[in-house]
Amino acid sequence: MLIRENMQEKPDKWRLRKHLFPIAIIALLFIMPSCDNTRYYEEFIEVDPTGWDFQDSIHFQTMVQDSLGYYNFLVEFRHSTAYPYSNIYLYIKTLLPDGRYALDTLSYQLAEPDGKWLGSGYSDIKSISLPFQKDIIFPVTGNYQFIITHGMRDTLLIGMKDIGFRIEKVFEN
Repeated sequence: MLIRENMQEKPDKWRLRKHLFPIAIIALLFIMPSCDNTRYYEEFIEVDPTGWDFQDSIHFQTMVQDSLGYYNFLVEFRHSTAYPYSNIYLYIKTLLPDGRYALDTLSYQLAEPDGKWLGSGYSDIKSISLPFQKDIIFPVTGNYQFIITHGMRDTLLIGMKDIGFRIEKVFEN
């Protein structure tokens, strides 16, 4: 009788472990992104599936309450392999809370000269994060806006899926 009870307990323990393992994996997936303590702000905006028109600007907005720390700005791209160029030109307008603004013209390489895409991705969608500005101090606190338009010769840019903007807090080593 004692042997029979132990046999019944063992399957119950295994059944419990079998159900807890997927729950633990899911919990880790939610916890791991929060381990990125450098991320201050990040947002992706989907580009019109028919193409990114040169007149369509992409707006990002964040509230900044720290005017003493250092930050890095990154532009993030998700594009298909149907994107016809190895590079992209961008115009970024930064609007400060006090009404001042800055205009930047950027050129980014998205592929190597041999045509191999930079960044990551296993299917026909590629992702890449590229630096915009490094070690920036916000001059004032308040609402900051970042407005991005493309500066390519084609007025309708195909193959771009999402444009992202990320601000990372720089911590001293």
